[in-house]
Amino acid sequence: MTFASFVDLGLSRAQERGQEALFTFLRDNGTEASSMTFGQLDQRARAIGAALHEHGAQQRPVLVLLPPGPQYANAIIGDALDS
Repeated sequence: MTFASFVDLGLSRAQERGQEALFTFLRDNGTEASSMTFGQLDQRARAIGAALHEHGAQQRPVLVLLPPGPQYANAIIGDALDS
């Protein structure tokens, strides 16, 4: 199956694999700090995309200043959803 965009791929995966782990974030010592499912990423990214849209940032560049981790992934996908 092919997808028109990265966003389309993500939306498809969220529907197909909503409760399946997508990311596992590790601490510096290698232990698990947190994890995120396809569904959680979809829900959080949509909220960020909606907030960007409300603030007039649709189809405009945004600067994401976050350390690596779940919040960064949410913001990047959220920005893509708003484009």
